[in-house]
Amino acid sequence: MFEAANQYGDAFKRMGPEDAERIRANWEPSSHLPKAEVPILWVNSTEDAHFDLNIFTKSYRSTAGAAALCIHPGMRHSHAHGWAPREIYTFADSIAQGRPPKKWGPVLGNHQLMVFLRLDSQN
Repeated sequence: MFEAANQYGDAFKRMGPEDAERIRANWEPSSHLPKAEVPILWVNSTEDAHFDLNIFTKSYRSTAGAAALCIHPGMRHSHAHGWAPREIYTFADSIAQGRPPKKWGPVLGNHQLMVFLRLDSQN
């Protein structure tokens, strides 16, 4: 998040180097995601002002375990909108039931890419 071109990156720039390093070591996702071995489904939008796709994709690629990426063009940033994609529940069911999800995208190493384009106005 220290690299983000938004309020998070700005906050890192304003703090002193000791505070920035302490926060980066303890709470910055890039310090912990390479150790994450549990399956992770990353869900985002093309227009998320808080977590842009460059930073988001970097997080997705840095996880140690299996990961899938689901991008919903135009999805708004909120809890309600973030919980709405059905892929979340398909992914969770597949993990809980020990079976691979249906219709995953192409496999990239141990990561999978899922791109869902919504051309209607539902989201």
